[in-house]
Amino acid sequence: MKSLFYPGQHQMNPSASASKFKPKQKKPFIVNVEQLTKHEENTFKMIFEEWTNTPTLNLLLDKWSNYRNKTLSMLNRKASLSMVQTYLVVF
Repeated sequence: MKSLFYPGQHQMNPSASASKFKPKQKKPFIVNVEQLTKHEENTFKMIFEEWTNTPTLNLLLDKWSNYRNKTLSMLNRKASLSMVQTYLVVF
């Protein structure tokens, strides 16, 4: 069985004042990643690492919003390129 071990070391919001959020997870836990692809496993690791190393929930959501905007921008550029390539092939 393939699994990832995560010690209970959440650090979210050690000293934030306005929007306090701290996960209650204190004990180590194991996540079964047997059915994930390597890309999914790496993505999961990246998200979990970011979750545990970001001091406030607002900062975490801001980062994810930035990722979303970058992804949408790349998808729009790719769609534009595909349309240009299609146009060039047709003519």
